[in-house]
Amino acid sequence: MKLAPNKRPVLKLRRYRTLIYFDLEIIILGYVYYKYKYVISTGIANGSLTQDRLDDMAIRNVIGYYYVGLDNEKQPSAAGTTEYRNVRGDHSKLIRRSAGEPIVLLKNTNNTLPLNKPLTMSIYGAHAGPAIAGPNQAFSVQGTSSDTYQSHLATSGGSGQASFPYLMTPHTALIMRAAEDGTMLWWVLNNTYTATSSSGGGMGGGQGGGNFTGGPGGHNSTTGGDMGGATANSTGGVAAGGMNLGNPGSGTSVSPSIENYASDGSEVCIVFINANSGEGGDRSELANTEQDQLVNTVADNCNNTVIVVNTVGPRILESWISHTNVTAVLYAGMLGQESGNAIADVLYGDVNQSSKLSYTIAKSASDYLATVCETAECDFTEGVYLDYRYFEKNNLTARFPFGHALSDSTFEYSNITVHSQNTSSLSTNKYATGTLIPGGPADLFEEVLSISIVVRNSGSVAGAEVAQLYISSPEEAQQPVKVLRGFKKSKVLGAG
Repeated sequence: MKLAPNKRPVLKLRRYRTLIYFDLEIIILGYVYYKYKYVISTGIANGSLTQDRLDDMAIRNVIGYYYVGLDNEKQPSAAGTTEYRNVRGDHSKLIRRSAGEPIVLLKNTNNTLPLNKPLTMSIYGAHAGPAIAGPNQAFSVQGTSSDTYQSHLATSGGSGQASFPYLMTPHTALIMRAAEDGTMLWWVLNNTYTATSSSGGGMGGGQGGGNFTGGPGGHNSTTGGDMGGATANSTGGVAAGGMNLGNPGSGTSVSPSIENYASDGSEVCIVFINANSGEGGDRSELANTEQDQLVNTVADNCNNTVIVVNTVGPRILESWISHTNVTAVLYAGMLGQESGNAIADVLYGDVNQSSKLSYTIAKSASDYLATVCETAECDFTEGVYLDYRYFEKNNLTARFPFGHALSDSTFEYSNITVHSQNTSSLSTNKYATGTLIPGGPADLFEEVLSISIVVRNSGSVAGAEVAQLYISSPEEAQQPVKVLRGFKKSKVLGAG
């Protein structure tokens, strides 16, 4: 193993401290341009930044454009603001498949998932349904809403925000499944809904989101809302898809409340929660009291509660993860326009998820190294001890470690073989000493070893597995206990 010296060049320009690494280049966009135009001009003038270095940085930012041939003069002209161009083809199928694969199964007690045509089911949370107006949020790079989003969250805000032609929500996708399977489905598309009386507002077809007391359909409001086009009130009213008939007899109806839907015969209860942030809107919390109370309320009344979490980063799950009635947890990021279908595909086993956690989920927010820095200059002294490396260095126990995931199937590893690719390189120098190139000394990137392994699907369901390779460095290198050096996803392996 060859190790690069732990040194990185630091460029200081006036009161700004700009770190320029070989693998990190400055991209000048929008309002950032005006700030760095001055900084870079000053650096060129006083000699602390050379013209050759600046040219190199600029080339790295545009080289991809030429690498993929976008300079072939075959690109379409810019479309007008209201011009319609259908360039989607059958991309929705690809988007749906791509959205299902990264969903991580964190918990699955008694093989709760996949679902098998449940007779009754109830779903909960503003995150399950659409906003009253959509499918897109207003674009902003300064002031993106953060922490939670009061409807289904399928993209974050800022420069990377998606513009959906439509949004398939879990509510819609599960209605379609219920219709096909003959499942009776209840829903509360709100985090705090309680019925005001046993004959309260009519049900059916309403929109999700918001915190209001009129009923589970409506817009993002904390004081009241419409129910699919009708006014909600405490004594009754009409809603899209249904109307209030007073109390002529129970039949299949239940007085609307989170507790009633959860306790009165739901074979499975699914709670949807999210965490949001974006450009100009950093998160201020790693858990949300309102959402956690919703989960616990449902779980206290339903012995088969499934949680679906869509979050922009780590979310603390401690409030309910050990609850006896929380039997399964799906965890993912922003899944795009086919989000609801992708989630339903995993819930019902059409997709056997194979993804692994790309970060550690802690038991407490204080276990994370990161802190909020609000000063003009922020010093980052953690070195390479990020995420799981930091947890291992400090003997912290994670709730779910980096790389963790369950599957609908099981896999066995065997025949691990190490092959030497470059014996002389291994034996001559302990440290990389080659010519300096982007990324470090050239011989740092020489292949010296390859590892092969046989993976067998020993379960009863076809699926893929992601093998992960971790390496350890000599003690004198003062590196983490182990570092992820490679990973590879197998093809879909047949059962057995």
